[in-house]
Amino acid sequence: MKRLALVGTASSWSKAPFANPEVDIWCHGSATQTARADLQPPGLEDLLFPEPGKASIWKQRIPRVTAFFEIHPRDTWFQWADGLNGYGVPVYMHQHFDDVPTSVEYPLAEIEARFPRGLFSCTTTYMIPLGIHLGYKQIGLYGIHVSAETEYFFESPGIHYWCGIAEAMGIEIVVPEESSVLAQSFRYGYEEPPAEIALFEHQLTLLDDEIAKNEKKAQEYRTNKAFLTGARAAFAAMARNKAQRA
Repeated sequence: MKRLALVGTASSWSKAPFANPEVDIWCHGSATQTARADLQPPGLEDLLFPEPGKASIWKQRIPRVTAFFEIHPRDTWFQWADGLNGYGVPVYMHQHFDDVPTSVEYPLAEIEARFPRGLFSCTTTYMIPLGIHLGYKQIGLYGIHVSAETEYFFESPGIHYWCGIAEAMGIEIVVPEESSVLAQSFRYGYEEPPAEIALFEHQLTLLDDEIAKNEKKAQEYRTNKAFLTGARAAFAAMARNKAQRA
């Protein structure tokens, strides 16, 4: 069975099956931002039982990768181009770039021809359909939690869309427990929402109120600063004018 693991940068990235050579590993290009190719990869024990504070992908070399995906424009990826080049594997991009010798053009036309209603809301939503297209029978999502507000609202729909397409085609989707992908805390209409949800919503309301109060204070500070800066400039001009006439 062809197996594939997609790797982002959230905390569950280290649970990807790096030690299993039968699983292909596709990583987000940003994972190389500080992961360096000239460092020794952590041992299997470190991967399976990471010490607190050591599991950050930003502090360790990616143990194994078979392809990178860098779908951002050049002004984003140029800062970690050296990292992309340090592994000698294909890098899927808009097109081939000489800055990244192993870069290859992402087959967007093929994917859109096969899936005309496809949603492309983040890097992962280019990785999953290509995995489907290439015939993988199991696709795991590691370090891809879509739990931040920006990710949830803009990225999550596309990821869930492609996971649904994959499962409808008989492809197994594997998701770590930490992830919000394909996760729900209760069955709508049949179960009551957990009490914690109401608590979280109340806390969010309180925080929003405090943020609004601080923003008002900040605006008052900016207004006062602008007034004082203008007043100082006026008095400084008068002082210079008086000194020149003295």
